[in-house]
Amino acid sequence: MHLGGWSTRFGVAGRFRGGRILSVAVIRVRGMKYGFVMAYGDARAAAELAALAEEHGWDGFFVWESIWGIDAWAMLAAAAMTTERIRLGTMLTPLPRRKPWDVAGQASTVDNLSNGRVILSVGLGVTGEDRFWIFEDDPGRKVRAELMDESLEMLQHLWRDQPFAFDGKHYRSRKLESLVPPAPPPPVQQPRIPTWVVGAWPRTKSMRRAALQDGWLPHYAPITAPRQQTGESHGEPTGEQPGASLGAQVGESSGAQVGESTGGQAGEQTSESPGELTPELLAEGVEWIRRERAAHGLTMDGYEIATEGTTSADDPNAAEQVRPWADAGATWWIDADWSSLDPIVVREQAERRLTAGPPRIDP
Repeated sequence: MHLGGWSTRFGVAGRFRGGRILSVAVIRVRGMKYGFVMAYGDARAAAELAALAEEHGWDGFFVWESIWGIDAWAMLAAAAMTTERIRLGTMLTPLPRRKPWDVAGQASTVDNLSNGRVILSVGLGVTGEDRFWIFEDDPGRKVRAELMDESLEMLQHLWRDQPFAFDGKHYRSRKLESLVPPAPPPPVQQPRIPTWVVGAWPRTKSMRRAALQDGWLPHYAPITAPRQQTGESHGEPTGEQPGASLGAQVGESSGAQVGESTGGQAGEQTSESPGELTPELLAEGVEWIRRERAAHGLTMDGYEIATEGTTSADDPNAAEQVRPWADAGATWWIDADWSSLDPIVVREQAERRLTAGPPRIDP
């Protein structure tokens, strides 16, 4: 189909020349959903704020998972007991820092408690911050990426509550005749709990990891000059510490999210530094994901694109901040204010923002 010189594929309108995307505009085919991240607080605060969010029309309530911090899954369990509709999730879980069988059990427990409302968002884990490496040494991003990939693969088995064999570089499982005592019950959501993954556009390996799961948490990591180095380069997102926004999503203190050295020519590694994510770049990434999923026999049905930012409770035009991202293909807007980690300040700000309602672009 052509629209005034634009060709459309998978719901994306774009200008192409020689197979190269020149510009992209995504056609919205479904409404935006709106989530809120509690920047800091305990399980009681999560239970009360999640209920407030549900009351005022928000679609998701998220908490971030720390190392030696308040337990995120206890907070989400508490929130599940005070809500009926709103989705509940982590933003983010540093999956390589966790044992996949523990994450599987916690996520499945809360998914059953909430009657199928959990979202698992994952990243590689913060680097360069001593606060989050008190008890162990950072093995490096390459190893953490390997742990991430094996964990994502294992979760598919762990959520089936059946014995299985797995033989990875870092993790393994022996298939037994039976499990006594039994494994955790499978999650309500099948075939798996929706899993959103940080992906660095335009880095192929990072983007493919996100494309083959259930949602993309976007970051822009432009490819610059080549360098001779193997493995993964600068920061992938965390989940251990809040950052600025999801163009600099919940992640490292620098606001830098993901980044993998996977561009350039075959065998050539490239350096990267975090760049500013724009709606135009997001649209390019969405188009790439559509094509990648199609190549694997997957559609975009149910696949989520989550962007994060901060809108004000007092801004009558807050929706105009969200609209360009929706036009570019985002399906979730995640509202988060990381200006303070003081629980009293966070509570006051969260109550005001949640009570004002989400910055809806549609009536």
